[in-house]
Amino acid sequence: MPVWLARCLLYRESNMKRTTTRNPSSGFTLLELLVTFAILMTLILLTAPALARFLTRTKLVTVAEQTAVLMRLARVQAIKFSNPAVVRQLPTTVPPSIIAFVDTDRDSRQDADEKTIGSVLLPKGVSFGTPIGFVADPVSASLPPIAVFLEGGSVDVPTTSPPRPAPPDPNGSFRFIDVKGNQMEVRVELASTGRIEIRKLEGINTWITAGQGGVQWTWK
Repeated sequence: MPVWLARCLLYRESNMKRTTTRNPSSGFTLLELLVTFAILMTLILLTAPALARFLTRTKLVTVAEQTAVLMRLARVQAIKFSNPAVVRQLPTTVPPSIIAFVDTDRDSRQDADEKTIGSVLLPKGVSFGTPIGFVADPVSASLPPIAVFLEGGSVDVPTTSPPRPAPPDPNGSFRFIDVKGNQMEVRVELASTGRIEIRKLEGINTWITAGQGGVQWTWK
């Protein structure tokens, strides 16, 4: 084979290798990027409903836990300062909230000089349910009942005389509901001791604590 022909063949082979071999530093091709994007979108679509349910559930559980902490703190403050401590829902504020304060003048109304113990803000997607028990709010009959922790740590309960008719259950609870219909409550289980627990509604009218009777909470 002539030398000049051999050189032409080698040159041609070298050019073909350069055009068919991808440079590692050249990045991804458009097709590779489109495939990767399609895979990511599929994963997002598959996990989005579960993630939304998780976030909704987390909001509800967090509100219940924070409210339980606030109520326990109110009980401690009532004992510490030998004055009642009031926990009140504020459904008309933006956002709705729960506030606790030391009631030094014992009128169940917070004055400018009465210490705020703390508050809990309701996040978007969580609203108040109908509270059970406790005592009437003296500010207005249209407001939800309030929890009043007394100096000994117990909770004030409605009397049988107006304007505080005794409910069927002398204990009390603040209730919360999310956009999926899940409901939780922070309950004063025993009015005489002020013991506080968190329960969830399972079924139509069964409220249980986590793991009670071996039953785990279920979520919508």
